[in-house]
Amino acid sequence: MRKPTVIIDLDITQPLTHVAKLDAFANAAVLCRLRDRPLGFVRAAVDQGDIVLEDAVRQLLDTLTGACGVALAERAIASGLPPRWPDAATLVTSSSLPLNSGPLVTVAVCTTGLDANLRSCLDALRALAYAPVDILVVDSGSTTGDTQRWLEAECQGVRYVRESRPGLDAARRRAFNECKGDILAFTDSDALVDRYWISSVVRAFLFDPEVLAVVGPVLPREPGQDAQRLLDELPASGGEFRRRWYRTKIDGSLVAQSANVAFWRGAFGDDGSHGGPGDGRVTIVFEPSAIVRGSRGTYRHARQRVAPTERSSQVTRRIDLSDPIRPIADAADYDRLRIEVSWNGARLGDVTIDHQGAVVSAAWLTDVIAQDLTAQVLDAHTRLGERVLWSTITSTLARALLPAIERSRKDRRRRLSEAA
Repeated sequence: MRKPTVIIDLDITQPLTHVAKLDAFANAAVLCRLRDRPLGFVRAAVDQGDIVLEDAVRQLLDTLTGACGVALAERAIASGLPPRWPDAATLVTSSSLPLNSGPLVTVAVCTTGLDANLRSCLDALRALAYAPVDILVVDSGSTTGDTQRWLEAECQGVRYVRESRPGLDAARRRAFNECKGDILAFTDSDALVDRYWISSVVRAFLFDPEVLAVVGPVLPREPGQDAQRLLDELPASGGEFRRRWYRTKIDGSLVAQSANVAFWRGAFGDDGSHGGPGDGRVTIVFEPSAIVRGSRGTYRHARQRVAPTERSSQVTRRIDLSDPIRPIADAADYDRLRIEVSWNGARLGDVTIDHQGAVVSAAWLTDVIAQDLTAQVLDAHTRLGERVLWSTITSTLARALLPAIERSRKDRRRRLSEAA
């Protein structure tokens, strides 16, 4: 019988440690992270029950330096100064701390009865690295009262409401009505939220006041076919962990992504109806750091459909990164923005944003420029060319990780020797 694939996290800002006792697995899908920020998946072998960390780091250096470059470009743009040297080691040694406080967030867990996974779901929610959080269980299937009695006995502080109408649609609508927070986030009763899930959701809302909904990736919770699919599709998975911006309507299909979706209070009415101002279009962000692990993992995010408009016009604006980036709010009559980007007067290139008349925030602009003009931003000072640039990023990252890999090899040899 073929052994399954295990799914593990590897935070390269923390000391790299072995993941042992994996005898039941043949290989691993490893999510490489900078604290809360996912870079992408790599593969690693499992040898005698122990993950081979060198495999993971080798593939990280081979396939995910582009994601590291985007993170460096974001930092450079935020500072207003072109980097004197693209040192990726700074990502490992000085990763920023996730947001841990802010507006009240109501997290709604919609269930159709006492789910066997509900305990672990609530345990993960209570371990979030963010406060304040209001946890709400909406039960649209129980008739015996077992769920309520269990919550009252074992989960103090968790609110419970029973919806008399059956089905998840009714439960979600009830959650809108029962929401106490400025933000309403949904997850499933069989899901495990990442520790930084709400931190990432709140950050996305606070960085752009125009954002009314945030969606995030749902990764496989358990080993099996979904985990093997991650390996089969590597190395293309790295690009999936990039922030994306959309203009679309909040409809039933978006609300139905209940494993990982959140709304600002302005996105829905008192009766739970949803829709935005004017033509109903709102700004929605796919936030890759807002990770949830579910029974139906689909790490490739569901791209929102953007309905066609009668307009197809474009307007050009200019941005010099030596000045603070400001929102673009004077292009409401156009669907597309062409941004000419320079730094200290030197032209870097152009980016295009399909904004459909919306205000384009500084966060949106920063993301698109960092993603589409990564090399140009990082090479704005040195002017050494892309080949030297990416070689430098790879070598500085490797130098930062090499001591941990050497320790890993020694520890592994020692433990294998002791086992023999």
